[in-house]
Amino acid sequence: MKTLYEAQNVDGVTVCKHEIEIVCSNCADPVSEHEEATGTCTNCNEPWQPKQSISIWATSVPEAGAKTMGQ
Repeated sequence: MKTLYEAQNVDGVTVCKHEIEIVCSNCADPVSEHEEATGTCTNCNEPWQPKQSISIWATSVPEAGAKTMGQ
């Protein structure tokens, strides 16, 4: 199951866009709603323990005229 959170400002702090995916800890196969309900992974037939896979997108852009790495 994947959950996508868009970038947002919270109390003046930018929270980057990120996606959290729940996968089977035995075989790393994404967990479906059916598997979540039954507690058994249909890929490896083992009882799955939740494990998170997180993707993060960078959202900040350097200031105009600011020096960046390598300059």
